[in-house]
Amino acid sequence: MNFNFPCLPPAKTYGEMTTPEQDVTMKLVQRKQINKQEEAILIESIEFYKNAFAYLKSIDLSLVNENDADKIIGFLKSVFNMQITIQNKINFYNVFRVTTVKDTFLENGKVRDVGFISYPPQQIIEQHGVYGRCNSPKSTVFYCAFEPGVAILETKPQVGQRIIIAHWHNDNAKDFISYPIANNKTIDNESLKAATKAFQDRMQYNHPLFAKILDLYFDFLSSEFVKDIEINNPKKYEYLYSAFFSDWMLENKFKPVDHPVEPIKHYDCVIYPSIAINHKSENLAIVPSSVSKLRPIFLEDSIVVKTMYDNPDLTNNKLPIVRQVLRKSTKIENNRISWSDD
Repeated sequence: MNFNFPCLPPAKTYGEMTTPEQDVTMKLVQRKQINKQEEAILIESIEFYKNAFAYLKSIDLSLVNENDADKIIGFLKSVFNMQITIQNKINFYNVFRVTTVKDTFLENGKVRDVGFISYPPQQIIEQHGVYGRCNSPKSTVFYCAFEPGVAILETKPQVGQRIIIAHWHNDNAKDFISYPIANNKTIDNESLKAATKAFQDRMQYNHPLFAKILDLYFDFLSSEFVKDIEINNPKKYEYLYSAFFSDWMLENKFKPVDHPVEPIKHYDCVIYPSIAINHKSENLAIVPSSVSKLRPIFLEDSIVVKTMYDNPDLTNNKLPIVRQVLRKSTKIENNRISWSDD
């Protein structure tokens, strides 16, 4: 695939250590005044972002191959060359995750190792080479949902498949620092509406040119996290942009940001609207190091007998499938699972 990426303007071209855009935005973050020449640098950046994001959206990611992806990622790194850290502290007690049981998981016919119902090992992710909405083949995350039915819809197991639905608990509702998806008015999601309003309220206190950059920046990102598209690429490159950004933020390599109310030191997860349920609920993509805040408290091992994905009823924790439950577990100790039929 031939690309004609917009050329980097002088505002985004590195000098010895930084770009002019980075120098100006750092002054604004430090609440310093900028002059007309520095405003011109931001105006130049704004025009670049408009062109760059429009061009990125025009690429048919379903047709991308590995070589194309490398070129796109190189361009993304030049576009997103400064981390803009926003956060939202969330507290919850329960999340749910669905695992498709594979023969390699079994010990005498049963899953015993908790690792098989948690996030996939990094080595497996790399071998598959497939993108997720919040991870590239170079990273692994713990995907989960706040409702069991949503977790089912996100994975859509088929008739005949064996699955484990795991209920994970967050004792005392420990804090999770999330990267919230914000600045999107195109979908009906209450959490996203609240995050967008909070974002726009904060932008009123920024220099209007910097606020415009942030507006373009997060408008593009949010559109990628909430897009509902058919996945046709075998490597799922349709998720390339959101996966690139998730990897970048969840690496937690940024310098901690001191703030009297909300100091930003790390991220536990990305929180984003669930596409499977028309954005009416949220999903989490949690970094492996933060999964230790959770513990599995109830598991059901079952065979899918029937699916009702076209018209799901999720009220009162109903599931969009009919199952033949094989066994249950409420005893998980030392990362080993004991089942009801042991």
